[in-house]
Amino acid sequence: MAKNEGDFQQIGLLCREVIISLAQAVYNPELHGTKDEKGTVIGKTDAVKMIGNYINVRLAGSSNEELRVYAKATNKLANLLTHKRNAEKQDMLLNVSATMALINFIGILENKL
Repeated sequence: MAKNEGDFQQIGLLCREVIISLAQAVYNPELHGTKDEKGTVIGKTDAVKMIGNYINVRLAGSSNEELRVYAKATNKLANLLTHKRNAEKQDMLLNVSATMALINFIGILENKL
């Protein structure tokens, strides 16, 4: 059980690795593009950009705008909390929750749930 700042940060790092694996599992450069919206080449571990492009393609169209915003915000929150250096228990719990929400969201899109 996580009890201190080091434990909370370690769980954040595990969440980060899970998100990277999730992004690598669903992101296909041929389908989702090799550059982000700003024209930056997407790296092999850049989960934020991989998932961002995946979401843009998978949920294209004006009727899916709110879903895109939600998915990107969840991804951004999980990434932000993962990098928080002075993590507390609440940060860790929010990070785990955001990571699980992102996994479930993409699982639904991929018909895996």
